[in-house]
Formats: sequence, C-alpha cells, structure tokens
Amino acid sequence: MQIAWDYGNGNLQTAYEYGYNADGVRAWKRDWLNQQEYRYVCRIGCGEVPMRVYNRAIGGASWASVEDYLPAGNALGYGTR
Repeated sequence: MQIAWDYGNGNLQTAYEYGYNADGVRAWKRDWLNQQEYRYVCRIGCGEVPMRVYNRAIGGASWASVEDYLPAGNALGYGTR
C-alpha cells in the first residue's frame, strides 16, 4: 500500500509505503518523509503484534532494534532500547 501527498500542482510525492505478509500482518514500512524504513519481525501465530521492530535510514546498510514486545502470560510487556 502507498500513501502519497498531493501538493496541488500535480506533483505527487510518496509519503509512506506499507507491506503485509500473507496473513495480512504488517511486515515493513517506509517513511519517505523521515527517510526511515522499518521491519516488523513476528513469530508464527503472533497475530498483529510484532515481536521486534528494526529500523534504518532508507538504503542504509545496518538495522537497529528499536522496539521489543515481550509476552507475559495473558499480558503483553513493551520495552524500548
């Protein structure tokens, strides 16, 4: 999926792009406005909650872990680094 800005002069600029896996869960995002891309890593059967989120500058060489989601029984803990 792609979301674009229309500046009114016929010039469309892509703002965000999203990719989804076969289960309909978001797998990646490109934020063109902030020049960042994100990967959402999930175990099988985790539903719509990722287990870890990575990001990097668009076209960058290395990924950094920016969010970790930790299951705790019926609760879900959230932590950032």
